[in-house]
Parts: sequence; structure tokens; C-alpha cells
Amino acid sequence: MDLSFNLTSNDEKFYLKDGINKNIRNDGRIRNQYRELEIFPDIISSSMGSSRVKLGGNDIVVSVNGELCIPSRSSPESGLIDFVIDFSPDASDTLNFYHGDTYSDEIMKVLRNVYNSADLKSLCVIPGVKCWKLNTTILVLFAGGCLYDAISFAMKVALRRLKLPRVTVTDMDAGTWNYTISEDEVETINPHVYDVPNIITFVKIGSVFLIDPTFEEELCNLFVVVVSVSSSGNIMHVVKEGAGCLRPRTMMKLFQDASVIGRKIEDQFKQADKTYSLVK
Repeated sequence: MDLSFNLTSNDEKFYLKDGINKNIRNDGRIRNQYRELEIFPDIISSSMGSSRVKLGGNDIVVSVNGELCIPSRSSPESGLIDFVIDFSPDASDTLNFYHGDTYSDEIMKVLRNVYNSADLKSLCVIPGVKCWKLNTTILVLFAGGCLYDAISFAMKVALRRLKLPRVTVTDMDAGTWNYTISEDEVETINPHVYDVPNIITFVKIGSVFLIDPTFEEELCNLFVVVVSVSSSGNIMHVVKEGAGCLRPRTMMKLFQDASVIGRKIEDQFKQADKTYSLVK
């Protein structure tokens, strides 16, 4: 893959930073503006929930399938969610060039922390005995900066389309339980797990922050703050990557911006609900 076109010179970095400080980015956006978001639900017929999302140069496919398992001791009334992330050769080469070969591990760590804070109680079948575990496969076809956000949006759409088979539980003698999983495609449930957090990535370039950075803008950053926001605008989880201090006043301003941006993103998903009937 030819990456010779990518930003390398200090003059080009200065040009980008100067524009960003004036709230003008190379692609015409302002600092707190996302690139175009495209949503394609239900692209994998064999999945219980799936999606394809394009955000700028990112192209993400998510597939979700469920299995019954024993809930964790720490959260006996909640379900479980696990992740596998794969990269196409093109995406892998691009990410290794910009971030190194350990970036996928960093993504997995952040995703687990974010979704562990989500409300998964609707996945519980019998508290402490049985729950649904969501096995999620994330395929990154193309990477174009701001990968955390793109993955979280694809996750959101796939979970909004999630349909689990109805489970009938019969209380047997001696404290045992009998489970019957419906094979009827009509007898499904749509658990309330689509209200998972959205991830918003803030990148500090010069003295200001921006969202949805391109790879070229990421090369200019001092550090990154990854914030997960609930649909109501509450801050759920925060990760800081890179060196540099973050003052309390600046952090509170980021949280306020994240809350506002998060609610705007939710409005986009609600609009998509009307277009694609995402929640059934």
C-alpha cells in the first residue's frame, strides 16, 4: 500500500494546525463537526443483529450473535458482551503505519471498559443462573481516523437491530430449570441494549480540541481523550491517551461538549430509526 501521500512535513503540519486554531479544517468542517455518517442495518442475514457504518474514511461491519451462559458473579442480574476485532489487509497496513501494531489491543481494552459500564440487565434470563452473552465481531474494512467513534456507531446500529429468540423457562423440582429456546423466527425479543454509550474522541491540537480527526490530524495531536456518553448525555467512561496534562476546568468543558455532541448523535440515530426502522 502506497502511503507516500500522507502528511510528513512540518510545513504541512503547521498549515493544518493554523487552520484548526482558526476553526477551519482541511475538509471544510469546523472543530466540533463529524464527517458524513452512513448507516446500513441488517447486512448479514445469519446474524441476530448486524450493521455497516461509514464515517469519513472508516468502513466498519459489526455482527452480533447471542448464546446462553452463566452470568458473572460480580453482575448476576446482567448479561455479558464480548468482542473480536479483525482488520482487512488495507486497514491493518494503515493502522500499523499510523499507530503501530499494538493499536488493536488498545481498541479492545477501551471497548471492554466502555461496554462493561453499559446497562445489560435486559439480557438476564434468570438472575445468577442464566443470561445472554453477546458475541460481537467487528470487521474494519477501511480505517480513516477516529476509529473508536466509528466502531461505537456501528455497534449502536447492530444492537438496535438485535433480535434474540424467546426463551421459555420452566421451574423444575430440586431447584433445577428447564429452558426452551424458540426456533420460530417470529418469536423474538428486542432487548433494551441499544441504549449503549456512544464514544466521542477529542484530539488536542495546539491549544484547542476537535472531534472526528482524520489520520493527518491525528499526526498533529498532543494527546487524545476518549469519552463515552449515554443517550441522555451522561458521561460513562473516560480514557486519556498520550502525554500532557489536562486541567480540571478543561476536562469539565470537554465533558460538557461531549454531552451536547452525544445528544446530537442520538438525534441522528432516532432519525435513522424512522428511515430504517432500526428499533422494532
